[in-house]
Amino acid sequence: MESTRTRGDAEFTVVNIRIPVKDTDRAMDSIVKLFEEEGIPVSFVKKKPQSEESRTYSFAEVFPDFHPGKALLGLRTREGLTQKDMAAAIGVTQTRLSDYERGKRNISVDMAKKIAATYGISYKSLL
Repeated sequence: MESTRTRGDAEFTVVNIRIPVKDTDRAMDSIVKLFEEEGIPVSFVKKKPQSEESRTYSFAEVFPDFHPGKALLGLRTREGLTQKDMAAAIGVTQTRLSDYERGKRNISVDMAKKIAATYGISYKSLL
């Protein structure tokens, strides 16, 4: 919910919902039908399309191939370590570290905390 506004004697809550553009009309029809069944009035405000330059992009749109292993690879590169060196430091095999970096294996919370403690970073960046 974004805010509450008053119009005449009534207060309204403004709700923003992100919906894929291709599903907008269908979603709006469904919302109207649902609320009408409950006797709740609904109105929509269509905003002008944003220009490409002013549009907000999601992380997934900007980095579609990102996975936590890429953050681990970046950390290892920043530290100037080989896979073998980092694997030894965190107590895994070089093969397992490689699997983490390539996104072939998920980094567990415990492993992320161990790596974070070793290199002074937030474990959340590896999950």
